[in-house]
Amino acid sequence: MKLRRRTRVWLKGLAGGTLGGVGTAITSWLSLAFTGSLGSPMAQLTFGQLAVVMVAGGIASFVAYLSKSPLPDPKDDTNFHTLPK
Repeated sequence: MKLRRRTRVWLKGLAGGTLGGVGTAITSWLSLAFTGSLGSPMAQLTFGQLAVVMVAGGIASFVAYLSKSPLPDPKDDTNFHTLPK
């Protein structure tokens, strides 16, 4: 499969940004769990609520990346990178 070089770099950045948003949600959940174990009266999230927060964090990072780095123009990217099969 051939993929344009700038598009490949752009997709890596998009995936990295989205995973960063999901990672931030997981870190927040772990922080809540830790403060709860110390006896602080914090509300604990269920796994379903964590999933919603992870999706929201991932979407927020996804949209932020798209606003800063829109999809590259295929006319400007003539270098191809062949992906291994």
